[in-house]
Amino acid sequence: MPQPTRFIHLAIVLLTALTLSFSDLPLRPAEAGAAESKPAQSANAKTQKSSAPKKGQSAKTGTSSQKNARAGKKSAARPSAPSKQAGAKKRSGNRKSTASAAKIPYKGAVVFNNSTGQVIYSSNPNRKVPPASLTKILSMYVAEDAMRARKIKRNTLVTVSAKAAAARGSRMGLSAGDRVPLEDLLHGMAVSSGNDASIAVAEFIGGSERKFVQMMNQKARSLGMSRSTFVNSSGLPAPGQFTTAKDMLALARSYLAAYPGNLHKHHNHAFNSYRGNMTSNANPLLRGFQGADGLKTGFVSAAGYNLIATAQRNGQRVIGVILGAPSSAMRATEAYSIMEASFNNPARLTVMSGKADLAAVSGKATPRPAPTATAANSKNRKQAVQTADSSKPSRKQSGKKAAAKPSKAGSPSVKNKKAASGSAAKKTADKKQKSRKVSFQQFVYYGMPPAA
Repeated sequence: MPQPTRFIHLAIVLLTALTLSFSDLPLRPAEAGAAESKPAQSANAKTQKSSAPKKGQSAKTGTSSQKNARAGKKSAARPSAPSKQAGAKKRSGNRKSTASAAKIPYKGAVVFNNSTGQVIYSSNPNRKVPPASLTKILSMYVAEDAMRARKIKRNTLVTVSAKAAAARGSRMGLSAGDRVPLEDLLHGMAVSSGNDASIAVAEFIGGSERKFVQMMNQKARSLGMSRSTFVNSSGLPAPGQFTTAKDMLALARSYLAAYPGNLHKHHNHAFNSYRGNMTSNANPLLRGFQGADGLKTGFVSAAGYNLIATAQRNGQRVIGVILGAPSSAMRATEAYSIMEASFNNPARLTVMSGKADLAAVSGKATPRPAPTATAANSKNRKQAVQTADSSKPSRKQSGKKAAAKPSKAGSPSVKNKKAASGSAAKKTADKKQKSRKVSFQQFVYYGMPPAA
């Protein structure tokens, strides 16, 4: 073969190989997208062609696919039944959360106007709660009775025992062997809430704390504190030691009547100092509440935060008892709120109280307000709601009434009238439900801000 011909054949082979190799390369992204879109376009074209109205078929009627599309639009615009149910559940959940938010944040409470003899507010007054350091008021009461009977003197020196000095919890700061005037120990009980001072006084007056506790329980029975039992003189945690808000109110009323001077002598002091040990009064009302002048706080984990508070304004003395608040801050907030309301808006607190609770504390019947005005009386609220619901016409009855009326010229059909009447009945029912809800919430107690 001649040389030029060989080169020509070789060039043809190389060109053929290059052509085959380029044909096996993958497409570029833009080309790939175009290649994938072509079958879809052709499919869409077929769908559009098939969805076109046939000859003799009106455009108004349309095909089944067009009907389905219109139905889909209507169903999208109109909420389905499950979604309505979900909305109702959501609304009921909001009501439940509102009701739970309105729960009273303590175990028992009583507010009493000591000047008029009126119970202003009451919540679970007979619920048993450990008294904690409120016990010291009864201990001071027994000690004051002993001094009034001239069995002991106020300036008598009391020798502190090892047991008293070792008392845990809140302390006055006593040491074993200290000789302290009885009056100073009482001051330490009131201001420092000293467990050491309480035991020292009990041992001195009773000969032993056990015998002194017997005197305490006898005194409690004489005051009508039928649901209270005391196991020690200080209020330290002890099995079987309980009291109630009603009993603590009875104790405070009798104690203030018997020894009113103790408020200014002991209970309204903010600080106590014993041999360089400075302690403070935990009563939150002494720090800024107008007219506050006593009495006592207490805390044990089994009970929560307790308080007996009293204040006087314009010749009116109010005594408030709170048992079992979840925190000292909540105890302070609630004490400020109910005591401030007892002076400025006592009618609101009275409305909030359960009538059975008020009768249990005051021993006499109390005027019963309207059912919706009693936030604590859930039975009356339920009956009121049922009565209101039974008075509402149903949609079916409303539709029948609308159908019975003759239709006027140009008015909608009977079917449309039924729907319109049903819609109007629903709107009326919603308005009634909203008004009931507002009237109830007006009397739900969410707490008021503390006084400035």
